[in-house]
This record gives sequence, structure tokens and C-alpha cells, in this order.
Amino acid sequence: MWKLILTVTLALCSVANATEPTNFLGLTIGGEFNLPECTWFGSGVLASYNDSYEQPVQPCWEHDTLKAHPGDLLDAKGAFEVHYIPSRQHTPSGINPDSITVIVINGRIEGITLLTAGYNAQDELLLSLREKYGAPTKITSNPVHNAMGATFTNDRAKWVRADVTIEFEGIVSEITSGLIKVLSPSAEHYVLDKQQKQKANEGSF
Repeated sequence: MWKLILTVTLALCSVANATEPTNFLGLTIGGEFNLPECTWFGSGVLASYNDSYEQPVQPCWEHDTLKAHPGDLLDAKGAFEVHYIPSRQHTPSGINPDSITVIVINGRIEGITLLTAGYNAQDELLLSLREKYGAPTKITSNPVHNAMGATFTNDRAKWVRADVTIEFEGIVSEITSGLIKVLSPSAEHYVLDKQQKQKANEGSF
């Protein structure tokens, strides 16, 4: 009897966890985007953000400095992307803290993407994701080769949750780089539309 009760309780907890809003790097998917801008020095075209470890308030966000300058007004309407500096407690080892991008749609956080340290970090990061989100919906392991002919295992995993799809790829373009994407359906549409526009703007013979 007690075994049955325990089994039912664990099942209910699992369902509850699956339906709760997904939290990643200290941000809640679907939550309001109300972070402060990171601090900077200088002004105008000479302005630069302080290094992440020098930021007095974390988390915070940064403009893409190829498109805007620190301190420029952020148009929070529609869809846009900003760089994200998480707090130290939400910055696991093995990720590139300068690569984190947050996708905001209609004032809500809808997606997060980042690069990892690749092969050397994939086991640790995959374990952390398993511990946080449970067993992946899908997982594969495939051999990849570098220019020197060495063989490595590339682990890919996907979690399909009520509010997001989480994708992990241990190795992408090179063995020192991996990828994590946490995207709501709205963010997936945004990313797909962005890719299609970029492809349409590419030159051809």
C-alpha cells in the first residue's frame, strides 16, 4: 500500500515539475523582461560595457554592440535579442558567459541560447541538464572527427516540455564549441523566421 502511494506521489510530482514554467540560468521562460542594463564606461560610439565580473548588478543585459551602443534606448516592443549576463550562482562551468542571448517577444522572455566549451564540457553539462529537467525526450551519440583524424563522441539531447523545447549539442562546428537552446514555440518561430530572412539576403552567383 505504501509503495503504491509513494509511486503515485512521485508520478504527480513529475507531472507538476513538467508543467511548471521552465527556469534556466535564473530566467523564467514566459516571464516578464525587466532586467537592468549592464554598466558601461564612455559615451556614444566610444562606450563599452564593463566586463561581466565587474558588473555590480547581476543579472543584467547588454545591447548587441554591432547594432546599438550602451545606454541607447531599448525598444521593448515586438521581438528582439539582447546579450545576457547571469548572476554567478547561475553561471555553470563549461558555458561561454559571453555567448548568452535572450530572445524577448512582446515583453516576455521566450528563449535563451548559448555556446558551451564543447567536448570537454559535454558530460558535465548533460548531467546537469538531466538532474534539472529529468530524462531527455530524445538522446543520440554520434562519432565526429577533427582535422587531425581524432574521433570524439557528440552527444545530442532534447527535452520537450509544456512550455519549451530544450536542445543540447555537445559539439557543433569544432570540438571546443557546443550549443544549448531553450526556446518556447514563439521563440522557435522567431528563430526560423530570422534564418529564412538571412538566407533570402545571402548573395548568389
